[in-house]
Amino acid sequence: MKSSLNIVYVGLVLLVLSSCNPVRVFLEKEQLPNQVAYKTFAIENQYPGKNVYGSPDLDKAFQEQLIAGMEERGFVLDINEPDLVLRYNTILSQNQKEINTMAHNPWGWGMYNPYMWRYPYPYDYRNGGYKIEKYNLGEVVIDFVDMSKEEAILRISAVGEVTKPKQLNKNIQASTDRILTEFSKKIASLEREE
Repeated sequence: MKSSLNIVYVGLVLLVLSSCNPVRVFLEKEQLPNQVAYKTFAIENQYPGKNVYGSPDLDKAFQEQLIAGMEERGFVLDINEPDLVLRYNTILSQNQKEINTMAHNPWGWGMYNPYMWRYPYPYDYRNGGYKIEKYNLGEVVIDFVDMSKEEAILRISAVGEVTKPKQLNKNIQASTDRILTEFSKKIASLEREE
């Protein structure tokens, strides 16, 4: 009985951690060849001189993570004659969203339990119980370019909300990992079909 409860707790923790992932991945282009013969890779900035989110430190960390991730997946870095080029670009844009303050605080200090809503949100009657919150949206786009054809076989992007400067690095790490995982799935599915 105790071991089955532990399994349930572990499952719930994994479910919560997976649902709290701050980055979503999108497959924007898929034109995979019939045969996969990619062994070497290189990394290239789509816009030379434009750093990741405007930071040279983040750009360097991002390239190191890409190299390490590709090497973990069995690829070899070759900047002279790569089979595959990972061409990347990042976009940081400002957005805003409406937050319903009534959902957090329907009756001031709480309807029946005074401890339930201890710290009330100010209700703004002019906006109908909504407040506007500004945030940055970070997007990483990677084109996987087949150098024999000189065309992109995959374009995968990762998008995540960034509200604090420290989250930029976490966003980059999560984006890199999720994009390379999606790339690995696509390449592995091709190898299985052969």
